[in-house]
Formats: sequence, structure tokens, C-alpha cells
Amino acid sequence: MSQDMLEKIMRGEKVGTTKSYGYGIGMQQITGTIKSMEGQLLVRSKENKGTEFILNFKKVERPNHC
Repeated sequence: MSQDMLEKIMRGEKVGTTKSYGYGIGMQQITGTIKSMEGQLLVRSKENKGTEFILNFKKVERPNHC
């Protein structure tokens, strides 16, 4: 993934697929959802090698009555 594409994703900008098919995975929606849940999105990428997305969320305790 290019540095430009990575920066757009981290800013929550709309990005499309780089493939000749499909529409991408909706990174704008994903980043918005993660932020609304007080989560964190980490991305590791090497252009033309691969990209790893790491999603972290707060642990939610279950009520005792479950």
C-alpha cells in the first residue's frame, strides 16, 4: 500500500479498491465504526508486499446476571 493511500485511510477519507474488480472494503465506514467504539486501528504496510490491519477494542465486562 502506498504511503498516500495509508494516510488517506488513517484520516478516514474515502478510498476505493486498487484491484480491477470489487469496490474495496469500505475503509471509511470501518474507521468510523472503530472510532465510535473507542477502538484503535493500526496498520503495517510494505508497498507491493502486503498490509496488516490490527484492530483493538476495549474489553467489556459482562453483567453478573448473564
